[in-house]
Amino acid sequence: MRKDIEEPMSEGPEQIASDLAKVVRGDVFADILHRAAYSTDASIYRIVPKCV
Repeated sequence: MRKDIEEPMSEGPEQIASDLAKVVRGDVFADILHRAAYSTDASIYRIVPKCV
């Protein structure tokens, strides 16, 4: 059985943050400091998000 794999997103964090800032109220961050802080909380998940 073969599974199709979706193509990864080609947009970088800055482009995603720019797009999100147009549709959400509040701050949107794409810098590595904010992304690292949000990805290293007390949970078991250690995946750095594209933006926060």
